[in-house]
Amino acid sequence: MLGVPFSTLDAAGALAEIERLIERDEPGFVVHANVHTVNLATADPAYRDVLRRADLVLNDGKGVMLGARVKGSRFPLDLNGNFFSPLLLRRAAERGWSVFFFGAKPGVAEHAAEIVRRDIPGLEIAGTRNGYFAPEEEGLVAQDIRAASPDIVMVGLGNPRQEQWLDRHLAATGAKLGIG
Repeated sequence: MLGVPFSTLDAAGALAEIERLIERDEPGFVVHANVHTVNLATADPAYRDVLRRADLVLNDGKGVMLGARVKGSRFPLDLNGNFFSPLLLRRAAERGWSVFFFGAKPGVAEHAAEIVRRDIPGLEIAGTRNGYFAPEEEGLVAQDIRAASPDIVMVGLGNPRQEQWLDRHLAATGAKLGIG
């Protein structure tokens, strides 16, 4: 859609693809893309290239679902982060994958970790970190995440920053999967 390569998976297919990404040798990069994401990518070719390098782009929201219909296609389901993230976190608990929450204002990632720890028994939280840091600290943030040894890094820095950060630093975190 406007140069952004969406998958057309249902929830089970997306979870299966994420398992495949986690099992391979290199880290997997997953994006939730909504209309705002597509608009940003249309205006910024470098950001569009970041999205094209992602291993999996999931549709996020009714706007992209409507856009697909206009183009004569359909998504099987709205895989927005509010719906899909709990499914992913439950799968992480089942498989023993640890999760690191990164982003938002101070205290938000910690609060989110408390909620999912309570609601998803067995989920291992490797760590949390807020999204406030200077550009020259990006590498240090990646090192801090690496020290926590997560399998999955969930990044909430907003578009386009979270995808750009994952594109540049996911490998340095040592995580098997990064998702914005």
